[in-house]
Amino acid sequence: MVGLAELLNAPVITTLKAKGAFPENHPLFVGVRGEHPIAYLNKSDVILTVGSSLSPGRFTHGIPNAPGKTIIQCNLDDLHLNRIFPTHHAVLGDAKFTLQALADEVSRRTDGAGRAAGNVVAEVRETRDAGLAEYREAMASSDTPINPYRVYGDMMKVLDPQNSFVTHDSGNTRDQLSTVYDTLIPRGFLGWGNISTLGFGLAGAMAAKLAFPERQSIAVTGDAGVGYMLGNLEVPVRQHWASPSPTWPTAGSPATAPGSGATVTTRTPTA
Repeated sequence: MVGLAELLNAPVITTLKAKGAFPENHPLFVGVRGEHPIAYLNKSDVILTVGSSLSPGRFTHGIPNAPGKTIIQCNLDDLHLNRIFPTHHAVLGDAKFTLQALADEVSRRTDGAGRAAGNVVAEVRETRDAGLAEYREAMASSDTPINPYRVYGDMMKVLDPQNSFVTHDSGNTRDQLSTVYDTLIPRGFLGWGNISTLGFGLAGAMAAKLAFPERQSIAVTGDAGVGYMLGNLEVPVRQHWASPSPTWPTAGSPATAPGSGATVTTRTPTA
């Protein structure tokens, strides 16, 4: 995906479940949630989707004025083609092989030079910086009580983005983290949504830790989510894992209102 995006000099947006499939420190990466991805969806004339059914909802992207755009849809399952929006060009096949074939063809047609860049990288940086400005201010805030975004900012400072997992819970922790947490490797952020239940975050983080014991694994949950996972808190103790679980009241929609004055506490299960 990186190779094709660079050859096309095309801005990249991911859905929640695809977060991390494209490194979020790449100069062509726009975002997952927020006003900056929406701005690019609005002004785009051609959209290439890979592995997405394009079913709009709270955790994926609707396409504004879809009939006025050229939509190229790559998917392994033909049931996801033309599902919601009109697909002008369908590519049925494995994402990895399709992306490689497309990259090879673009390279061949441009003698390896790719599409002329123009100001794409600068525009992406400007749009992304504007969209995240409010969140970054909250992430650096020393106000008390502490706000959730400050916690996320500090998490990004202490975790190794190449060797860790972060997941959320159903609700505002999902909205907050998916907007601001920079993910650099596939599955470094375990995003989930649609039909989901509170309390899954801890189970997801523990499963990731069991599969990759050398990696740090963090589950961020809210006060309600903790109530759904109390029965599982003995598992990290039994496995001899340290398991801090940040929690806070989740009233309102902090995904659009950073610095909402929520209080953060930490709970560490003990044997």
